[in-house]
Amino acid sequence: MNNVPVYRKTGSYHLLNGLQSQDVVWQAESNTAKICAIADGVSACENGKRGAEIACESASRVMLDETEYMFSASEGKVTNLLSSYIRQKLAEEAAIYNNRLESYASTLSFVCYNKLSGEVMTFVLGDSLIYLVEQGSMTLCGAPRVSYDGMTYTTTTKNVADVVDIKISQKSDVKFLLATDGAWKTFYSGDSGSLSFEMLQAVKENDIAGYLENQRCADDCSVIMMDIPKGV
Repeated sequence: MNNVPVYRKTGSYHLLNGLQSQDVVWQAESNTAKICAIADGVSACENGKRGAEIACESASRVMLDETEYMFSASEGKVTNLLSSYIRQKLAEEAAIYNNRLESYASTLSFVCYNKLSGEVMTFVLGDSLIYLVEQGSMTLCGAPRVSYDGMTYTTTTKNVADVVDIKISQKSDVKFLLATDGAWKTFYSGDSGSLSFEMLQAVKENDIAGYLENQRCADDCSVIMMDIPKGV
């Protein structure tokens, strides 16, 4: 991405209606781990942007403070701990300002690199996507799950841990691309489900930001690229 790991663009719908972007892009690092997160506040929720900030901050705090435990625990324990902690933090803020918990709804996706073990955790809640970028190619490695009625799950959904897509793998010398729905919906050619020629070229040329600059995004468009070092 021309050495620019983060790209943001406010969607045309928000611009036309005088609204701010609801996307939040987050980066943090400790002695044990590094995390990149992306969250999209639900536009219909008045506190969606703040909810997205809390979601990123809360997930980051747990992953950086409890790295060894989070990478050694079962996927079920990890998703339950994270989803309940985030929901708790959202509820605390809602209570302070006498707001509805649901008004803080957002999606959340992150990639966390464990510096101690060299493992990588990918986490997807909602409709953002995570891609593995390696040797000029890009493959989907973290995908959303939608409810039976087609609704997107969010951080305020009850029992949401059951629908989180989480994976732990051993990766090195690769990149992970996190993209909100406003970004990834431009990646594909029609309804084919295949990456467009222009997007494939952008990946090979390491210029995804340049590609997105030329796209008309109706929704907020944000991406962040995370490099995974070679070896532990």
